[in-house]
Amino acid sequence: MIFQDVGKGNGPVIIMLNGSFCTGNGLTGIAKALSEDYRIILPTYDGHYEGSRDFTTREDQAEKVLEHLHSEGIREVDILIGISMGAEIAMDLFAKSLQSGLTVHGALLDGGPFLSFPSPIRALLRMKFKSIVNMLRGKGEASVTEFLNSKIARWLIGENPEDYTGMLEDMYGVCQNLTDTSVRREADACLTFDYPPIPKDEQEKLLFNWSDNEPAGRFSKGKMMKLYPYAKYHFSGNLGHCGLLVRKPNDFVRLVLKHIDNTNINK
Repeated sequence: MIFQDVGKGNGPVIIMLNGSFCTGNGLTGIAKALSEDYRIILPTYDGHYEGSRDFTTREDQAEKVLEHLHSEGIREVDILIGISMGAEIAMDLFAKSLQSGLTVHGALLDGGPFLSFPSPIRALLRMKFKSIVNMLRGKGEASVTEFLNSKIARWLIGENPEDYTGMLEDMYGVCQNLTDTSVRREADACLTFDYPPIPKDEQEKLLFNWSDNEPAGRFSKGKMMKLYPYAKYHFSGNLGHCGLLVRKPNDFVRLVLKHIDNTNINK
């Protein structure tokens, strides 16, 4: 795992965890919008860059972030932001922080799938992950266009898929380095969420965000509301998967800052 620092070196800390087949670089636009007042740490997972070891598990990636924070002497995080699969890793990291001496004041979990399927269904869905990676391997800009015009992209994104071109270009770079082992493990990381127990007062620090029309929210929001009833829930309209981040980044930044303000009241 590698780590990128953006912003005010001695400022309050924000951790931003990217989604499947992406890198921390894909979040630098949001990070720069927050960089005047905050130190933003952008991890890139194992398996996502040249020369890296394979992706391991969701829990292991969360543990490596925690180890990095401890090595940097960081004992307090203003907000933990997780995007798509990164929201699942962020939940694991948040749960680990409760026993680790790391204080996390808030977490924004955007577009998290939070799914858990039996082995036969996971096997089928792994094939979908593999097909996405294969579509983005080795064809240059044409592969990004091919994916944006695919049925699965339109199912995830909805209208105007070209808004996701920047994200797909980041994914294209990652897919050139992904091994089949990393793809399989990453698929399982998305599909085997284990719903860590979180006390009531800690649940109040959590803010879940989904677009109204994204599959991740449709399939998981009911269970998350039942298991974490004291968390906050925000729905951002028909914007597609992680659409607030991609299509309305200024609104996403405002949501981040609002949640920081709300959770800082209880510091």
